[in-house]
Amino acid sequence: GEAILETLIKVSSQAETTQDNGGRFEQDIVRPNTVVWNSVIDGYANSRHPTAGTRALGLLKRMQQLSNDGNAEVAPDAVTYRSVINAFANSGHINAAKSAERVMDMAATEGITIDTRTYNTVLKAWSCCSLPGSASRANEILKSMIDAHNAGNEDVGPDVYSWSTVASSFAKSSEPGKAQKARDLLNDQIEFWKSSHDDKSMPNSQSYNTVLNAAAFSAMATDSEERKRALQIAVQTFNDLLNADCAEADEVSYGSMLKCVANLIPAASSKTRNQMASKIFIKCAGIGLVSDFVLKELKRCLTADCLLDLIRNEIGVGNIRKLAGVGSVTLSSLPKEWRSNVSRAKNKSRRAASSSSKRKPTQRRKKKELKKQAEKEETPNRTNRNVILTETSWQSGRDV
Repeated sequence: GEAILETLIKVSSQAETTQDNGGRFEQDIVRPNTVVWNSVIDGYANSRHPTAGTRALGLLKRMQQLSNDGNAEVAPDAVTYRSVINAFANSGHINAAKSAERVMDMAATEGITIDTRTYNTVLKAWSCCSLPGSASRANEILKSMIDAHNAGNEDVGPDVYSWSTVASSFAKSSEPGKAQKARDLLNDQIEFWKSSHDDKSMPNSQSYNTVLNAAAFSAMATDSEERKRALQIAVQTFNDLLNADCAEADEVSYGSMLKCVANLIPAASSKTRNQMASKIFIKCAGIGLVSDFVLKELKRCLTADCLLDLIRNEIGVGNIRKLAGVGSVTLSSLPKEWRSNVSRAKNKSRRAASSSSKRKPTQRRKKKELKKQAEKEETPNRTNRNVILTETSWQSGRDV
């Protein structure tokens, strides 16, 4: 991308020199403007290379210099700064979040409007940062967004992504009390949504699932009281989700709650683990949300005998005899109605996209098909080669 940009700059410069010397000037010469520069910077952001942020910032500074020299066509805009911030956020560099925040401050100094999307990109950078205190810094930025919104700046009102990103920062961190902090954020989000009447900040299933995830990974805490409190928060959050008007529990919700049971209830308390896990699973199966993730966490919760007894009671003795043991309890061995609603909307969208691509083949695909047909007609007796087809599949049930 940058090599093409340099070529365009060189050609454009040569054309202008030719015109200045009285030569013929081609009006169709492409001059790289802000949109072209932004596209190159966005390419760095999508590359996720460790040096992407630094290179993107270098291009931004060149744009600033050219603009200061009188070339208004390459003046950086809000998209430019946001793309540079995104390049830092995706780079994985240890200091990327600090650099991203500095770029946002630079934009504000230049008079660029800082909106919710720009703030969210900086929050994303802090969420990906592994430095101590990253989650707390993300929370401070979120609070500044709320303060600015309450002061009348509607351009920076936090949306559901803002809240979930900060909550996810706590969930991934090693900060003490992260389950409580994530839950406090959810409470603040609900209060902000109701008081501002802004549906962009309305909690969704991910908002609740992130709290469950933070609770599940509080198992690494050395304080037994914190683990006990994390379990209480998980149970409260899960029940709140089941009764919420703004969100519905999905397969990730049930899988995450089972993970909380497996991680936070000691193995010595097998009776409590079995009872809680069985109750969650029966409800999950009843609404068709059993996924690989759910089944994996269920196996972590239950003893082998309890798992087989649970399935025997739910699908009948006749079917359970087909299962040789716990290892043979797979998603495909369970009734279809138990998994009928797993990622239904996503699968429907994928099927529609696939169907659409079949109905409207691209020009490149058409050319390939015509070329294959022509080759067949030219060599009708060609011997078919042995071809091995390998199909990759998505692994469902990933942790939040």
